[in-house]
Amino acid sequence: MLDWEAVIDEHGPLVLRISWRILGHASDVEDNVQEVFLDAYRLHAKEPIRHWRGLLRRLATLGALARLHRRRNDVRLDDVMPLDRGELPEQSASPRTGKPLTLETGKGLIGLM
Repeated sequence: MLDWEAVIDEHGPLVLRISWRILGHASDVEDNVQEVFLDAYRLHAKEPIRHWRGLLRRLATLGALARLHRRRNDVRLDDVMPLDRGELPEQSASPRTGKPLTLETGKGLIGLM
């Protein structure tokens, strides 16, 4: 039986350092560290792990890079097309054409993406 507390105590600081260097954001780092140890637990359930340090280093790096990639690709809708909070979407004008937004205008915008 594996002592998970010992694995976390021994390798946790490594996973934390790698995650912090790549992500630099506390909540993302915490999420990545949790996911790394959860993935390691799942892998250990399938087969014994011979090199914990190497596995955890790889999982931390790949997980942090994936999270960073997702974070960079997130686009807030307010950044794409800001609306006056007092207007309903049907009353707003397209920033490109100045024409009122309709379902047909929206379909055209989606087609451009």
